Amino acid sequence: SVIMFDKRILEWDGDNSEIPVEGKKISVEAFARWRISDPQTFYTRVINENGAQTRLDDIINGVVRDEITGTNNLQLVIADTKTLGEGKGRTKLINDIRENVQKRLNESDIGVEFLDFQIKRINYTAKVRQSVFAEIRASQNKISKEYRSEGDKLALIIESEAYRRAKEIKARAEAKVKRIKGKAFSKDADFYNFTKSLEALEA
Repeated sequence: SVIMFDKRILEWDGDNSEIPVEGKKISVEAFARWRISDPQTFYTRVINENGAQTRLDDIINGVVRDEITGTNNLQLVIADTKTLGEGKGRTKLINDIRENVQKRLNESDIGVEFLDFQIKRINYTAKVRQSVFAEIRASQNKISKEYRSEGDKLALIIESEAYRRAKEIKARAEAKVKRIKGKAFSKDADFYNFTKSLEALEA
C-alpha cells in the first residue's frame, strides 16, 4: 500500500501558554510553519500529521516557556531590537526559539523541518490584568491627590499673598490720604476746618 504525505508547508497554531515573567503570568499565543522533510522517518516516528502536531506541541511549547522564563524581563519579550539595540528584544527571542526548536527536532529525528516561528499576541492573563489595572488606578489616584494637595497649598499661598498685598496697598493709600490732609491743613487751617464742618453738616 502507498501512504501519501503532504509536501506543502504545514501550519502549527499553539494554544495560549501562561508563562510567569517578573512575578506575573503572561499569556502567549504563537504560530509556526513546518514541513515533512523525510517521509520514511516521519512515518516511522510519528505515523501522521496528528502525531507530528502532538510532538511539535511538546517541543515548541517547552522551548517557548524555557526561553521566556529564562529572560524574565517583559520589556525584552515585547520590545523589538529597534528600541533596545541589536542583539536584544523580541527578534532575538524569536530567533533563539526557532533555533532551539530546530535543534530539538534534529535530536528527536522525526523527519520534520522547522521553517518559521512567530509570536501572535502577548498579554497579561485576565486575573493579572485586573490586578495591573487596579495598580494603575491606585497609582493615578495617588498622583491626582498629590496634585490636588499641591493645588490647595498653592491656592492658600496665593490667597495669603494677595491679602498681604491688599493690606499693604490699603495702608499706603491711607498714609497718602493722611499726607494730603496734613498738607491741606498746614496750607490753610481755617479753610480746612471750614470744609470739615461742611462735610459734617452734609452728613
